[in-house]
Amino acid sequence: MLGDAAFLRKKADDEDLITPLDDRGWLLRLAVDCDRPDILKLLPDLGLDPDARVRVEHDDLPTSSWGMPLYQCAGYGKYEMAVILLERGADAVERDAEQWATPPAWAEKKGHVHIAAMLRREGVSNGGWLRAPSVDAFASGMLGQASAELS
Repeated sequence: MLGDAAFLRKKADDEDLITPLDDRGWLLRLAVDCDRPDILKLLPDLGLDPDARVRVEHDDLPTSSWGMPLYQCAGYGKYEMAVILLERGADAVERDAEQWATPPAWAEKKGHVHIAAMLRREGVSNGGWLRAPSVDAFASGMLGQASAELS
């Protein structure tokens, strides 16, 4: 299905490509797995959500999956593809996730610190709450210094 852009455009005209067939990113995830940046750029233009949100049942509560294609880029070290997803509207910040379960944390765990740094910058620039540990240390140092000066 990821063969070429013309095929996907025709398929999108004839069928529903927007409704995911799984909760892991479906076509967007396949594009990342198969190293197809050209297709990754096209899929959001055809209507697919770059965050690949899918309603799933979890612990008897309906919830949504989020950002599997971005997680994959982070884990595989695919910087350029992560940038494509961000340019197409993917959100670098998953507000409901534990700090260790975010795309930047996954990139760091896999040794892709350049991707982690980029995702953290993107999250902060878009009003996110992701912070690198060095930012936390700097902020607490500044607060401590300001507090000492006020005393």
